[in-house]
Amino acid sequence: MVGTRVQVLQEIKDWIKDFDLPSIFWLAGMAGSGKTTIATTVSSLASDDPAIILGGSFFCSRSAGLQAQRDVRCIIPTLARLLARQSIEFGYALADELTRDPEVLHKQVRIQVETLL
Repeated sequence: MVGTRVQVLQEIKDWIKDFDLPSIFWLAGMAGSGKTTIATTVSSLASDDPAIILGGSFFCSRSAGLQAQRDVRCIIPTLARLLARQSIEFGYALADELTRDPEVLHKQVRIQVETLL
């Protein structure tokens, strides 16, 4: 709906433009709070503005039947794969990291972030 969630959308727009902020924006909230609507709006903004590059996204659901959508350890490898599809340099660096430690995909999220992103 037009005019809703204006503040959080502005925060995301500001985050996109400020390269001093963390590279990951974590959008979380209660079921029904509008996360999907916000993510869809941001994706639309990114596709309409060539200055915005959306690296990737991941959907988590406690009620999803797929284990991958319930296991937090799948988030970082999925995002890394999406980034590798957008950047050949990133893809080569990711392949090197996975060659060094293929088990990183099953380690703690903190270690995955440090290694894969």
